[in-house]
Amino acid sequence: MIGIAAGAVVLVAAIVAGVVLVAGGDKSDDKADKADGKNSASPAPSASSASPAPAKRYKLVAPDVVLGDYKKDAGDSTGGFDSKDLNTLRLLGVVNPQNVTGAYKSGEDKRAQKLLRFTGAWADDVRDPEAVVDGLFKDIANSAAKDKDKDSKTEFEGSPQRMSPAGLGDAVLKCQVSKWSKPNSPGSKELRMPLCIWADKSTVGTVFALDASLIVQGLDLGIEEAANRTAKLRQEVRVETTEEAGSRAS
Repeated sequence: MIGIAAGAVVLVAAIVAGVVLVAGGDKSDDKADKADGKNSASPAPSASSASPAPAKRYKLVAPDVVLGDYKKDAGDSTGGFDSKDLNTLRLLGVVNPQNVTGAYKSGEDKRAQKLLRFTGAWADDVRDPEAVVDGLFKDIANSAAKDKDKDSKTEFEGSPQRMSPAGLGDAVLKCQVSKWSKPNSPGSKELRMPLCIWADKSTVGTVFALDASLIVQGLDLGIEEAANRTAKLRQEVRVETTEEAGSRAS
């Protein structure tokens, strides 16, 4: 996933430009910023006893403002799914995917900013949402491992964890911590940021989240909080559409 990886690097650079990272990045797990536990997903509404209504279909948009005060960077168009990424989605069972992306920031003080980078696709059908989420994590990790950039390195810690924040509905959401570092720099610095990926029957989204106010304290954004932000973002960027399946060019 070259497009997503490039977007992550841009996101990190935006933070690093205004924040002095702790040399060595040796932060213990007990310092990680965590939400007040995982919230269970809301139960899906029961079907009517009459003939079932046609399944609703959704598309993704990138509003100018999300999550209350995260403003879109209109000049940042990096980090979306490129043509190879879209082909990977097709191979994973995403039918006729359409690309959308947005980079967002909350606040102007770089030492206190919160950043989000959202990359998504909406489709005529997502045949197996969990398989898509797993396939994307695998593809992104493989791309990071093959990256020949000597100035920076991206690794993933552990395995993707399934998350169930409030408001997720019937989507599959998993998150994993990525670690960005500059191995050849004096006093090597590193930064951890969660990557969350969701998929439902018509949309797929990836979200990188960073919080500079935590970084300056030597803390990390926990995956529980990243999952909460992702679920809220999904509610705002996912809108119902009346377009018929197959009506768009692939």
